[in-house]
Amino acid sequence: MKFFAQIIVRIFLTALILCGFQHKAHAQVDFSSLEQLPPDDRKLADSLLTLALDHEALYTLWGDIKPISDVATFTFRVARPLSVSSGTASIVDVGNPATQQALQQIRRLQRVVNAMNFGDVRFFIHPFKMADTTKRFLQVAVLRTSSVAACIARRQAFFGQFGFVPESDAVSVVMATEYENKYERYRGYGYLYGYPEHAVTFFVEAARHQDSTKEFVKRDFFQIPTWSGKQGHFVYAVPKGYAPTDLDSTLYHAASKILSGYREIRPTFMNPDSSLRATDLLKTWYASQNSVKTVSHGHYGILWAQSAEAKALYLQAFSLAEERLKAALKLRSKKNTKLPAVIVDIDETVLDNTPFNATAHLASESRIDALWRSWEQKGTAKSLPGAVEFLRFADKRGVKIFYISNRSEAAKAATMRNLKEVGFPQIELANILLRDSTARGEKQSRREAVAAKHDVLLLAGDNLGDFAAEMEYKSLEERMNAMLKARAEWGKKFIILPNAMYGQWEDAMLDFKRLSRAAQNECQIKVLEQLIK
Repeated sequence: MKFFAQIIVRIFLTALILCGFQHKAHAQVDFSSLEQLPPDDRKLADSLLTLALDHEALYTLWGDIKPISDVATFTFRVARPLSVSSGTASIVDVGNPATQQALQQIRRLQRVVNAMNFGDVRFFIHPFKMADTTKRFLQVAVLRTSSVAACIARRQAFFGQFGFVPESDAVSVVMATEYENKYERYRGYGYLYGYPEHAVTFFVEAARHQDSTKEFVKRDFFQIPTWSGKQGHFVYAVPKGYAPTDLDSTLYHAASKILSGYREIRPTFMNPDSSLRATDLLKTWYASQNSVKTVSHGHYGILWAQSAEAKALYLQAFSLAEERLKAALKLRSKKNTKLPAVIVDIDETVLDNTPFNATAHLASESRIDALWRSWEQKGTAKSLPGAVEFLRFADKRGVKIFYISNRSEAAKAATMRNLKEVGFPQIELANILLRDSTARGEKQSRREAVAAKHDVLLLAGDNLGDFAAEMEYKSLEERMNAMLKARAEWGKKFIILPNAMYGQWEDAMLDFKRLSRAAQNECQIKVLEQLIK
């Protein structure tokens, strides 16, 4: 029996790993090819790395927001004037001293770029198809192999037409994209350079419109900051008057988190002449990643909350709640003088806070409390599937509704406005019971106050603490025992909703301590390791 239990646990862990709940050791990054370059070449490599880190390529080197980024453009006089209009050059006159010098410079640049391959990162030289008079443009760019593969997999419907699959050589994909027709080139580059679908489509359609009408399509630009400034670096075109969406905001905050980490470490690697020891900086940063085990799970919980499966569970839970409430009303004694009531939690029970959770997951730890206060006051959360319908059902049958939440009293007016706007009934001061002055915001005293005057027929929440004192702020073992003790209530009086994003299930692993993300990772890893002992 123990053998089969171990197999089940291992299968479970494998599934978690495939979904991103990973206990992963980073592969050791080898910088030896860079270190073996002659001093002058190493200086050139450091200069290219500095350009990369200080501009948009930071988001390729330091993360996977941009599969590919440009680093620097070089021009060399190796093109023949008679052929530049077609984008091709006739045979180079290698006997010309100026041409010889240009080719020697290209050889040196190529030698340095060839050495700039470490871990999943690869620098390369990308010759532009078109030339200008006698000049040929060579673009030094950088890519993250795994991110390019993921991009191709995600956009297989587009890249598949050219025979590209996730296993294709990333540089070959770039070179082939350069020689496609203009609109396919624009779209391919848009995806590879990490721009959102709406920005890519707008740029392509604007180009089509301009080509057919000769009219320029007016546009604005969504700008994501880099160390060197906001202008002209990580930026994409959007329609004139465009209002940024949650997708744009998520991308912005993800980039801001990376930039914040870079700004923190950069001053440590400055030379007296104000140049940056970029290679040393990258080596140190990669080494720090190798020394820490990570559990990168939070965003998968947020993404799962957007799935059809998660929404189906809400519909299922509230459909069951309606049936149980109907049955409970029929069974009520006529002698019962108390008004019937239901108690519901607010966050992740009736209101959907995934936009905030996405923002918080991508933000620095120090900003999360401020972000939550801002989100509470904003009051724009949407209702979760089935919640409005269930509570309107209760309202029509004379059932009192109490919303018990650990939102702050300071957010009461905004919360009531939010609940009213999405259609919830009985939004009155007396029915909205938010966190009191207790340190933890326990809910039992508020439930007891409701039960003193009402016959509570049903409770709904996403956390065990929404149902009984025995389940609030308890250890992992105590929570499990309390849940099992209440076995008869689940699906009857207690209706629990799914929440893989956060909750006391996670806090219990941390002994309800407020820990850094790194410390949280270590605690969660220990829980995983205990499963396979």
